[in-house]
Amino acid sequence: MIRRWRDLARVGILLVLALVFALTLARLVPSAFSRTRERWRAGRASLKATELDARRAAFGRPYADAIEAIRATLPEHDSYLLVSDGMEIVFMTAYDLAPRRPMFLSTGMPTIARVREAVRGRRTPLPAWTVVMKRGVAAPRLVATESILGTPSP
Repeated sequence: MIRRWRDLARVGILLVLALVFALTLARLVPSAFSRTRERWRAGRASLKATELDARRAAFGRPYADAIEAIRATLPEHDSYLLVSDGMEIVFMTAYDLAPRRPMFLSTGMPTIARVREAVRGRRTPLPAWTVVMKRGVAAPRLVATESILGTPSP
């Protein structure tokens, strides 16, 4: 008789655990499906986004517009001097400007004097254009290398 009560108690405990599990699933599954459906909708909407829209969403409108202006100015297979103060985004800028080839120049804070000092005595000719990136400034700037150095590049 005692054994029968133990078996009934075990079955009762299992039934309670199964009921708790079923109620938990009933509560969690609809919200999971709802979140999944929302993510699918957002993903479907982003499929229509252009490269410029994606860049604006990731880095902001000033950066994206500056990159587009630089891309329009620099010839596709030309090189440029990329001057920065050690920002991590400089590699993303080089990626965004591809297939143009960057010549990296890290000068600390990119002042005209430091750029002149860094390129003094170089034997390789410098590109005609320079992209300057400063920390705290949202967008890179495109300037002529001659205007930074004060003399035509060799």
